[in-house]
Amino acid sequence: MRKLYVSYRFSLINLSLIKRIFYGKIILLFILFFGVENLWAQIDIEGEALINPASRTISVNQQITYFNKSQDTLQSFYLNDWNNAFKSKISPLGKHFSSTYLRRFQFSNRSERGETKVDFIKTVQGDLLDWKRPDDKPDIIKINLSQPLLPGETFDFYLQYTLRIAQDWLTGYGVNDLGEFNLNEWLITPAVYDKHWHIYSHKNLDDQYSPLSNIDLKLKFPPEFTLYSGMEQEDLNGESFYKEVELSASDYNNYKIALTQVDTFDLFKVNDIKLITNIENENLPLLIREVIAERILHFLEDRLGKYPHPHLFVSNADYKSSPIYGLNQLPDFIRPFSDHFQYDLKMLKTITRNYLTSS
Repeated sequence: MRKLYVSYRFSLINLSLIKRIFYGKIILLFILFFGVENLWAQIDIEGEALINPASRTISVNQQITYFNKSQDTLQSFYLNDWNNAFKSKISPLGKHFSSTYLRRFQFSNRSERGETKVDFIKTVQGDLLDWKRPDDKPDIIKINLSQPLLPGETFDFYLQYTLRIAQDWLTGYGVNDLGEFNLNEWLITPAVYDKHWHIYSHKNLDDQYSPLSNIDLKLKFPPEFTLYSGMEQEDLNGESFYKEVELSASDYNNYKIALTQVDTFDLFKVNDIKLITNIENENLPLLIREVIAERILHFLEDRLGKYPHPHLFVSNADYKSSPIYGLNQLPDFIRPFSDHFQYDLKMLKTITRNYLTSS
């Protein structure tokens, strides 16, 4: 027992040190990223999407308005389409899985992986735009502008496309066997222009570099499902065989959503923030989970400033994509950490990551 007690105290000391280092890195990231104003573009995204769980598809009609606030004349335009990274086994995503010896992607078939089919990209006047995917980046779309986009001018265009979503056992995000969606980086969005275009492919790092945008998106889906996200959400009077929800946000770039049949999410109200989470809670009482969430959010607001949105969406898929290794590697009967302690650290890491990303 004494050895176990010493080991437990030693683990807590190490974790305390890790937490101090972790907080220091957070504050450094805050200074680097939050201290830089988004000067280069103003972006509005509007769209409608029909979600079909039976076929694992999402049909999207979308309008993007891009105001060039830079001092440069743009001859071309780039979009992120990370969902299409799943189409090919030799995409940057496929090569990443090969290099890390994750063979499940290489042995999957095309329907399991998913892809994006773009019907058209056209101007508001109805003229089709010339676009292509770079040879080595199937998850990027390059649009060749028919006329240069001068400083202070606006580029307004439409897209129509269909997403086939990958099964979630490939990366942790996607569609499960029940037809439930847990999506990250699924929407086609502009890349960041900051004196040059920042173009990065999907490599399962969940770190898409996207500019802040104003978004208004209407989603239709079967009525037996419930939608969760970090955006403002309004139920609309849709057709009887569809449920329709409108999502909206300002200066936002975190478009994660969850579409579930079974309600596993906790809703916590802390000051002006509504925290929406389904992180595995170790069967802790609701009151304890609420106290933990409240303490974490007060800490982050004190150290990083007020969260700029009314909702904060934190899913279990977010945690599994970047877990705290070592917390749950041992069987329960010899695990030195309490359920309370494990849940506390899992929530701290995942809430902090989304707190920064959603800002």
